[in-house]
Amino acid sequence: MEPNPYEPPQSDKPQTRGKLVKRRIGFGVILLLTPLAVGIAIACSCKAAYYVADMPFNSAILAGYAVAFIPPVVVLVAMLWWAVEALIRGD
Repeated sequence: MEPNPYEPPQSDKPQTRGKLVKRRIGFGVILLLTPLAVGIAIACSCKAAYYVADMPFNSAILAGYAVAFIPPVVVLVAMLWWAVEALIRGD
């Protein structure tokens, strides 16, 4: 039987300690950099809403927070869910 080209090859060997450490370091880096990226996105969208939409400053801040904060939070939750699922599966 030929292997399915759409599935990653499965290994019977347990993962090495180095591979696990690299994955956890990568996960930690994502967790540390995500809040920084969210802050930058919030600052940029607040400035854009203030200048482009010609809104009062308080409304621009509220619109900027909504536009900049909600999508990154959704992405962060999805990434965390994926990471937990990957850890449980043992990928």
